[in-house]
Amino acid sequence: SSHVPMIMKHPTSTSPPKSSSAIVEIRDVAVTIWDVIGKLEEVKENDELINGLSLLPILEGEKEKVRDYVDLEHNQVYSDNVHWNAIRGEGGIKVRG
Repeated sequence: SSHVPMIMKHPTSTSPPKSSSAIVEIRDVAVTIWDVIGKLEEVKENDELINGLSLLPILEGEKEKVRDYVDLEHNQVYSDNVHWNAIRGEGGIKVRG
């Protein structure tokens, strides 16, 4: 994981710019776009592998975050129990698996 800035703007938005320190993942971007155009539920019904989270609640000011950690690896090749997470909290980033 890395700290990469992301800029999002709805084409019809007249709201002033704002920033957020929310943890997001690249898989959240497509899900957010589908949510904005009203297709998220349809996409999820047709593809069970969609597992990102919509950032729309953050963009609309309803929530400050949608996740508490970033998935470092989510792979069942080795074992059903393999799931590494990076958790940001007091004192920096901790990794658990």
